Amino acid sequence: MNRILKYGLITISIFIIGIFVSYGIFVNKFDLFGDPEKEILNTKCDNQGVRQATTFEYGGNAVTNQVILVSIDLGCSDNPDDSKKKIVFSAENKGGTALQTEWKSFDTLKIIYSDRLEPVSQIDKVTYIDSTLNVTIIYEITPEKKIQNSTDRTDYNNQDLSYEFREAIIFNLTDTIAADFNGDGKLDQAIFRKENETSGIIIIHGETNEVNKIGFGERLAHLTEFNWVDFWGLVNDSETYEVVIEDDEIIGGRKVMLENPSIVVRKEEVGDGLITFKEGKYVWIHQAD
Repeated sequence: MNRILKYGLITISIFIIGIFVSYGIFVNKFDLFGDPEKEILNTKCDNQGVRQATTFEYGGNAVTNQVILVSIDLGCSDNPDDSKKKIVFSAENKGGTALQTEWKSFDTLKIIYSDRLEPVSQIDKVTYIDSTLNVTIIYEITPEKKIQNSTDRTDYNNQDLSYEFREAIIFNLTDTIAADFNGDGKLDQAIFRKENETSGIIIIHGETNEVNKIGFGERLAHLTEFNWVDFWGLVNDSETYEVVIEDDEIIGGRKVMLENPSIVVRKEEVGDGLITFKEGKYVWIHQAD
């Protein structure tokens, strides 16, 4: 009888230990109560590269929902300094993830979010000691599908460019692209703009505030305007190819080295080209057939 009782207690002990071990593995594997992870979804710099709107998300766990947030950060960076961050919008993500930010002007930011997001906080104005940095925030609620269609289009175009470039990021024409385009170690800003019946690209050098206007009726290679462009993007490759044309006929192609980040402009189902800074000026690299 004592032997049976002894073995019974041992079996029960092993069973209880097994339960605790299994629970520990389960909790560790699924991180039920761990700290949510932060993921930056998007950054949009203002047209002078002084501030940026950062959209990021905190993943949920067993007891919290995912949260999507927008902050205003000083400077332009893919990894902004959290100590200078000012949260202007937060919402629980219960199935609707779509959110876009757009700088309407230097001091006005527009946040467009899905009607499926549930806002927790919204701030209409961010102020700084230097009042010239103050930002007014306006909001627009729109159906999830409308924003999602725009996102799907961007993802599709990104996939297309992967055949041509190793490192390329697509932007909407309303986005500002920030990069060191002229290689002086300072962040520059590129803006796509339509003026009257023409259009072009404005590049503002961060070091000198020099404004470079490309297009707008002025010739760059064979181009004088960019009304035909569907979307544009940033290319960080060190080399690319150029289609060589003589007397309006394609005679071949050649490899071209890229010294700095370049701007790609493209029309769907037609082709594209690059604008890059070489030998002290911006040049056109033709890549369409």
